Amino acid sequence: MENSVSCDVAALLREYAERYETADFIVGDPSWFMHQVSSDADREVMAFLAAGLSYGSRAQFLPKIQSLLDSAEGQPDAWVRDGAYRDCFFEGDPACFYRLYTRGDMFRFLELLRALLGRYGSLGGYLREVLAADGALPSRLRAAEPSACLPSRLRAAGLADREMVGFAQEPSAPPSGRTVLVADGALPPRLRAAEPSACLPSRHRAAGLADREMVGFAQEPSAPPSGRTDSAADGALPQGRKASALAAVEALCRHFGTSAVVPKDASSACKRLCMFLRWMVRDSSPVDLGLWADFIDKRSLIVPLDTHVLTEASALGLIHSRNASMSSALRLTSTLATIFPDDPLKGDFALFGYGVNH
Repeated sequence: MENSVSCDVAALLREYAERYETADFIVGDPSWFMHQVSSDADREVMAFLAAGLSYGSRAQFLPKIQSLLDSAEGQPDAWVRDGAYRDCFFEGDPACFYRLYTRGDMFRFLELLRALLGRYGSLGGYLREVLAADGALPSRLRAAEPSACLPSRLRAAGLADREMVGFAQEPSAPPSGRTVLVADGALPPRLRAAEPSACLPSRHRAAGLADREMVGFAQEPSAPPSGRTDSAADGALPQGRKASALAAVEALCRHFGTSAVVPKDASSACKRLCMFLRWMVRDSSPVDLGLWADFIDKRSLIVPLDTHVLTEASALGLIHSRNASMSSALRLTSTLATIFPDDPLKGDFALFGYGVNH
């Protein structure tokens, strides 16, 4: 039965997690690339590019990631933001870049990323805004001019209309003169439902995921202290009010799903997006960066699942699924949370260690 882990298996996984989550882990791992740049903006972009190419043989995809870092001359954020990648990739180019991705696919992916950076400032900025609009984060007043329409703001940044594909619709502005407070920002009905599993998308509830499998998903918080306005102008989120990783995966699919590099939705395991979020959210780690620890709950992170990880987890009796789907990833994460309740993705390092030793 899933979620029932023997003491011996739990002890083994704890040992492997401690042994393998070290600075040495990044050598030969795609996470190495985000440690080769210095600014947070460069780390975000480099991590996202590296995650997008991380499938198949490391001997093949690591040199491809290195080629992007070399082309960017160590400044991937500016390389994308300024459109300098257009010297390397061209729209509609059918030549193969890596396995299933053509050079035209990479152009499309980078165009979408450039448009996002131009509109939201960063990948983290995008997630903060769209998760708040979706209700995964509290509704907050935006610092930007609310009456500005999306096309004009993009044109001001020098972006053509064709670069706007994939944007989430901009929420309407609050009535003139009104200050939006966290205290009066109502959450959507699905988050106010009596059952905590209402926070989970219907397809995952239908898959039979129990409430205990939702560790870290957004919970309705208490109102802020009296007199506090909590506007979004400072970019800070209220303490204790964090989004779930699944909501972040779905938001990234929404923007990038028209490219070949990112899944169109979260019905698949979305391994590379889950790995990227692990890098961005987990803090106090010699491997992961923790840049988004303030607004995404690391307890909600989802194990990056592929057939190899599924085989290892099955051998340990952690899961009994044969399908590397999002539902399977959530079930495995729930089981790992019984061993690592405050940080389920320490189990990702544990499963890596198990694979190395067996």
